[in-house]
Amino acid sequence: MEQWLNKRAISILYMRFVEGMKYQEIAENLNISEAAVYKYLSQSMTTIRQHFKPK
Repeated sequence: MEQWLNKRAISILYMRFVEGMKYQEIAENLNISEAAVYKYLSQSMTTIRQHFKPK
């Protein structure tokens, strides 16, 4: 996964799905907007899905 996503995207995925943090908590922790958190998660999930999509 590290080859597909940057460090910030991986950190956001970890905080959201492993630590169970809310968008607002992640945003405050990383000093970014909630919209940026949503954007990172959305783009990251799309990238992950593409790599696991059957060919």
